[in-house]
Amino acid sequence: MSNFDFLQEKWPMLASQGSLAEKQFLIDSNACFIKLGMLGEALVKYMLALDGIAEPLFDNTHANRIKLLKQNGLLPQDIDNILYSLRITRNKAAHEGYESDEEARTLLELAHTLCVWFMQTYGEWTFEATPFILPTQTESPETLATIVHQLEVRNAELESEISAIQIATSVSIDE
Repeated sequence: MSNFDFLQEKWPMLASQGSLAEKQFLIDSNACFIKLGMLGEALVKYMLALDGIAEPLFDNTHANRIKLLKQNGLLPQDIDNILYSLRITRNKAAHEGYESDEEARTLLELAHTLCVWFMQTYGEWTFEATPFILPTQTESPETLATIVHQLEVRNAELESEISAIQIATSVSIDE
């Protein structure tokens, strides 16, 4: 069971990324940071698509997509701070090999908070999350390899979903 299972029905990609980040936390905080950063980036792309906001044509970076959401008044300060922490730590992990079990624990809980906010804002206003529970070792490394493969497949699906949302949103805005 994952702290991110509540996303499964509406946003299975986010649920998978959160679950994989939890599993990586148990064996590799560096990989956990990268997965959490991916979760933050996917969530931002969903927000843009669901709100009918086109991604920047030039310099379409995660940081600029976040700025676009802030310019449109869609990010409370605490949510912006979480996205910033996930993005910066992912960059440190990817470019400097950064690792920290303590920070991974903190960022997992913050990512859970982020996803609860996302569910309450874009999914179900009345959603009540269960408290975050620190993951414990329950699966073998072979199972993790299978999950990594499934996540790679779902990453491709994410791009298709976002494109479909963007097309649907632009059609309804144009009408």
